[in-house]
Amino acid sequence: FKEDNLYINYEDTNIKIIVEELPEFLNELSKEGQKLKKYVNIMGKDCLRIYPKLHCDFDRPDIKCKFCGVNAKKDTMDDDTLLSEYLWAFDIANEKYKPNYIFMSTGTHFNEQEYYFFKRFFEEIKKRKNGENLLKNTIFVPAPNITSDLIDTLYELGIGMISINMEIWNKEKFEELCPGKVEVFGRDNYLKMINECCKK
Repeated sequence: FKEDNLYINYEDTNIKIIVEELPEFLNELSKEGQKLKKYVNIMGKDCLRIYPKLHCDFDRPDIKCKFCGVNAKKDTMDDDTLLSEYLWAFDIANEKYKPNYIFMSTGTHFNEQEYYFFKRFFEEIKKRKNGENLLKNTIFVPAPNITSDLIDTLYELGIGMISINMEIWNKEKFEELCPGKVEVFGRDNYLKMINECCKK
């Protein structure tokens, strides 16, 4: 801490830390009484970070990933209400923040039907101002039990990249730190889905 500024010091290099104030629109309240930032947040300079259905079905002591600190609670809203809330937040952020990119992660759901919520969301985004460009610049991160048919549909909608997040490449570390992912999905299934997405 020096002259009212924060720095990271590495050897002979001082790197000033700049903390931007978050835009005020993130605190607007939805019809359901939730702050906008519960649904849509900002990432970097021109990217929206959107994590619908973030809860993880591995969030149990016996199968939870050992490095994960996410304790997201499952939304109690039905999918129609949830989609309406997310679209309300997206529309405000899209207008006021003018993003060029979207990063969207899903959490992990054992019921693969959960992922069809995202198809509906992307279809709605595509109709919005700058929607097609945003989809082209979207990174979507589902679990590897997403179906091949849905992957095809999302690419046809215009999604730029589907990224299956394996977490850890090292086989032994993966088994040690992601016991649930090894047990339920298996490392080979991650590799299969990564290859399938790369081919597309």
